[in-house]
Amino acid sequence: MTGRTVVVAGGSRGIGAEVARRLAVAGERVVVGCRQKLARARRLSDRAVAEGAHEIDVRVGDLRDPRARRHLISGLERIDVLVLAASGGLEEGSTAHDAFALNRDALAQLVGDALPVMSDGGVIVYLTSHQAHFSREVAPEPEYETVAAFKRAGQDALLALTERIAAVGARLVVVSADVVVDSATTLLMERLRPGSTAERRRQIGRLATTSDVAQTVIEAIARPHRNGEIVFHGGAAWFLERAATTKCPRVRRVEGRSFCASDMVERIREHLEDRGLRTFSRVLVCDESTPETALVLLALMDAGVSIVLLDPGLPADDVEQIAARTGCAATITARGLPPVRDRVDLGGAGLVVAAVGAHLDCGCDRRTTAGFPAWEDRDDGIVLWTSGSSGRPRGVVRSGSSVLENVRATVDAMRYRADDVLLPLLPLSHQYGLSLVLAWWLVGCTLVMGNHRRPVQTLRAALPCGVTVVDATPPVIADILDLLEERGCVEMAPRVRMWCVGGSPLRPSLAERFLRITGRSLLDGYGSTELGNVSLATLERPEGLGRVLPGVELSVRRPHGAPVEPGETGELWIRSKALFTATIGDDRPAEVEDGWYRTGDIGSVDAHGALRVIGRAGAVHRGGHTIYPAHLEDRADRAGVPLTLIALADERRGAHLTAFIEDAGTHTRAEWAERVRAALPEHEWPNRVVLVAEVPRLGTGKIDRARLAAEAEAGRAAARKDTVADVSS
Repeated sequence: MTGRTVVVAGGSRGIGAEVARRLAVAGERVVVGCRQKLARARRLSDRAVAEGAHEIDVRVGDLRDPRARRHLISGLERIDVLVLAASGGLEEGSTAHDAFALNRDALAQLVGDALPVMSDGGVIVYLTSHQAHFSREVAPEPEYETVAAFKRAGQDALLALTERIAAVGARLVVVSADVVVDSATTLLMERLRPGSTAERRRQIGRLATTSDVAQTVIEAIARPHRNGEIVFHGGAAWFLERAATTKCPRVRRVEGRSFCASDMVERIREHLEDRGLRTFSRVLVCDESTPETALVLLALMDAGVSIVLLDPGLPADDVEQIAARTGCAATITARGLPPVRDRVDLGGAGLVVAAVGAHLDCGCDRRTTAGFPAWEDRDDGIVLWTSGSSGRPRGVVRSGSSVLENVRATVDAMRYRADDVLLPLLPLSHQYGLSLVLAWWLVGCTLVMGNHRRPVQTLRAALPCGVTVVDATPPVIADILDLLEERGCVEMAPRVRMWCVGGSPLRPSLAERFLRITGRSLLDGYGSTELGNVSLATLERPEGLGRVLPGVELSVRRPHGAPVEPGETGELWIRSKALFTATIGDDRPAEVEDGWYRTGDIGSVDAHGALRVIGRAGAVHRGGHTIYPAHLEDRADRAGVPLTLIALADERRGAHLTAFIEDAGTHTRAEWAERVRAALPEHEWPNRVVLVAEVPRLGTGKIDRARLAAEAEAGRAAARKDTVADVSS
């Protein structure tokens, strides 16, 4: 080697330190960056000098800080080799946010900063682990789950820079290693789970040392690897073998055994065909969220019939009217609807599956789980009913192809794996729950189901099932968080790698509390009955609601339709391939203009493209000001005042605002009113503050705003009658 300039980020110990020492001894000018361990890095330099090298230039700083990144490469006229060995996330007190900021953002930004001085022929080496590289196909060790996800995100971010790297004549090489027996990561893992190192040694034999992997890094620098190439050091065959295992969609109750759903779906479809299914064009399903209901839905899709899917909590008269209005030829429900001529009652989902009989053997070798071609061809594949959280429910008709394409995009975005175990604490009769059932089926993993109305008990019962992904609404997450705070996230859900939330806006206070207590990010999502999934936060990009899915376009507009400035709040308009084809039972004006659907929600998109949805638009005018109640709720929540705001028309002021606040007797109404005044400017103060033991919610977990509006109207009338002073006066 001939006096090249080498920068090693994360070179105070482990593989990075060994690479730095060897290159220094070989005559290179070496700059080492370390976060804190200055004394250790200087001892490394002393050792290299004792072996005949020049002194190593040690620079201290946290790479998450832009100043530290600039300091690491300052004064260097050129960089010939950049080794990215820095990583973190297992240290005591480290959070998911810390791991994300270092393992992805800091390293990608360091490369961007270094490119202007990278030499022609320069090499960038990113050091990662097999558990991170293969994390989307094979489950990492539970304790390493978050770090693995973020290191893989870092790898993806760097690979996305290969064109920029090539433009300066340099190349990127990724070196992925198995367990390194004397590395800091392995020692931390052993501390978290004693015996993990010995277990890996039994699986693959000899484990690598830092010296072994350092030699692989040096060879990767010397050899003419192509830009973006992955170099494996030991144990990769073990991961490749498991990544190639056959997908088998299995399903179970939390307290039962798992069985092959592929075989059951085929047998249920054949049973229903024996009962006349081929003659039905549309079937109503109104049953509890159980494995049996999930299997029946898949069997109906496999048969290519249109499905009307209803919440079992609907009144019987409503179910009957919808069945008649939508022209259902058969029903699958345990509600016991009155007999109707020319309509076949197939019984509840439980009875349908019981008639087939449980069958635990795997049938995946006899059929594919790729999709439902006949159902995809239907323009009326599914008819879902909106929640009615802010008004009258309506039927939404979506094509089979739009549903499945949307779920496939969801699967790609969320990186579900064949070894995942999904626990949806949601009703299957709504878009969110249905999309998870289809995602499970397409991925070929395991679906665990319990009583979503008792989420905390269900999570406890599901612990032995090895759950890796939990989905729930914000109120359910709040209930679960109390348990996690009491018992600890690792104890109650040791293998959960993704905590997902959706169905209604996630308040900042809940997201921040979850991160503080568990060290994990809540992965929020935005979608609707009319559009399917729109935008999803992921492990790689947990900010806000993530990025919109492929096939989705988003526009943020002012009330009169003009686009807002970047980062500004406005009403969301969306154009999507998953858009509904028709509505039923709705005489409201059309909400689609030139393919753009007016969602009625307000939100913003930040400079990085992350979506944030605050809530329903409902702009009101008050004293010359335009006010979005959902925006006020969001701002108040950030100030520690979790209120729900209802706006009523008011002839004098334009709008009368009532703030409902949940309080179990901790504070008085006057105390809350004072906190509201402190959180909001005067023109946004509510007219009344009402304390309630619990805000009413619908079965989906959404706030029942229609009921609150009625209570607000009644309260306003009573206040006028009794001449009670307004809060804002």
